[in-house]
Order: sequence, then C-alpha cells, then structure tokens
Amino acid sequence: MRKILLTTVVSLLVLVGCTSANTNIMKGYKGFDKKDHHYQAMSASDMATTLENKTEGIYYLGFETCPWCVALVPVMEEGCCEKPHNQLC
Repeated sequence: MRKILLTTVVSLLVLVGCTSANTNIMKGYKGFDKKDHHYQAMSASDMATTLENKTEGIYYLGFETCPWCVALVPVMEEGCCEKPHNQLC
C-alpha cells in the first residue's frame, strides 16, 4: 500500500512539474511580468488548423528580442481587458 501511495505522489509531482514548465511563456519579454496573462503557446500546425477553421482570436507572432514585439505585448494584454472584451479577464 505504501509503495502504491509513493508511486502515485511521485507521478503527480512529475505531472505538475511538466505542466508548470510552460506556464510563463512570456518570461523573456522584458518589462512584462504579468503571470496571469492571456497569451497561449501554439504550434505552427495548430495555428494553421485554427486559422483554416476560422476560429476567432487574436494571433500574435513575435519574438522577445524584437523591440516592437516587446512594446506590443503589454498593449495587447491591456486591450484584452477593455470593454467589450473584458469577459476575458
């Protein structure tokens, strides 16, 4: 019984560790420290499928060493919380 419990606890810790590794995908953007942001990582194939299905959304393609991208990230995040889109917050 103790071995099963230990195996379960270790498995849960591994799973939690794996899922939390991708929680702060925006950490490389200097000056953007918000932890509960609306940005989500998506693979290129998933994005292509989403766009082909005409799924509504704001799609951001940028990188953390681009000064214009870094400047745009907090502005887009703030825009997600403005009316009439404030249901996202």
